Amino acid sequence: GSEMCKETDEIGIVLGYPPEDIEGFKRYKGRNFKCCGYWKVYGNAERAQKMFDAYTLCREKLMQALQNGVTLKVAAAAI
Repeated sequence: GSEMCKETDEIGIVLGYPPEDIEGFKRYKGRNFKCCGYWKVYGNAERAQKMFDAYTLCREKLMQALQNGVTLKVAAAAI
């Protein structure tokens, strides 16, 4: 119900989702989005795609470092 939406808003804010995407998610109840990656996009799809690409690259670098024996603390600090 409404408590779930409130939690979704808070999670989106903490994770740095663009405010227009958080508002769009609430307004359209998770439907009618422009594109979807790490979150559903209701605002600037081009900007969001660049962010998705950057997040993916960061995740890949982190995973590679961890697989090479680097500790999470050191790997995260390097990214």
